Amino acid sequence: MENRCFLCNLTSTLVVYKEKGFESVRCLECGLLYCNPLPANGEVDFENESHIDSFYKRPSQYKSKWLAKRIGVNKRLLEVGAGNGHLLNEFYNCGYEVSGLEPNIQRISNIEKVYHLQTHAGYLESYDFKEEKFDIVYHVDLLAHFPDPMSAIQKMKDVLSKDGYISFEVGVVGGISSFWYNLFPLGLPQHRWLYSRKSLVKLFKEAELFVVYSTS
Repeated sequence: MENRCFLCNLTSTLVVYKEKGFESVRCLECGLLYCNPLPANGEVDFENESHIDSFYKRPSQYKSKWLAKRIGVNKRLLEVGAGNGHLLNEFYNCGYEVSGLEPNIQRISNIEKVYHLQTHAGYLESYDFKEEKFDIVYHVDLLAHFPDPMSAIQKMKDVLSKDGYISFEVGVVGGISSFWYNLFPLGLPQHRWLYSRKSLVKLFKEAELFVVYSTS
């Protein structure tokens, strides 16, 4: 199925990268790179991990302390896509009451065995949180993977307590020269959306999110 920029609802012919039969196309309005065509249902394994475990483990203490310094601790925190639990454990060590959401059963087993932390099995879009609310919803790089980023953000907002925070990491590669894409594969079709600064500003506006803290 042909894809388009989900922010501007526009198609483009500016192809900047090709991989595995897919194209990364730049939206001429906001600079978002979108994967075209859309992968068929079941074609992308959302539980597949392309990075080695230390990619997430090594910076986890820094990330948890960065958040704690700016937002404070003694809050309920949900990590979406908890992986093997390294970051979730560091949040716990900082003083957060933590819960994880992770679709991979093997990783959940690892979290429970190594860190003894509560982790739910499932995907954000379909998981029933019932009446649970969190002060912080945290995720790493998932905005590039969500089939529908706006719906995913709305689900996060739905489980936030009053005056809560959505804290996340997102790569900003949509606005750089396409020269770099041939040196560092973009990971199509797993990465459906790759953002520019302009597209992130538009995303925040559409989702009614207000930036309080940023590393850049």
